[in-house]
Amino acid sequence: MIRDQRWKYVHAEGFRPMLFDLEADPLELNDLGASDQEEHVLQRAIMAQALFAWSRQHHNRITLSPDRIEAMTGREPPGILIGFWDEQEFEAEFGKPFADRP
Repeated sequence: MIRDQRWKYVHAEGFRPMLFDLEADPLELNDLGASDQEEHVLQRAIMAQALFAWSRQHHNRITLSPDRIEAMTGREPPGILIGFWDEQEFEAEFGKPFADRP
């Protein structure tokens, strides 16, 4: 879902998009998602592009300071490496034996 001052665009996978004119229809009772009026077609395209662009951005929100994260680094017990299937995958990625990991 994305909205601006006037328009609200809703994308649900597997369904047609929904578009609401929030100025003319503040209760969102009239879905313009299937309208073929030029203004609605154009607005759907603009909103779809904006939503697609936003979805490709990196959305990593970190709530700790870099210093606090750095202080936590290296405190994990050895043995489990998240993101690697097994020792061979680790060795292929880093080019060193699994036993030599930090």
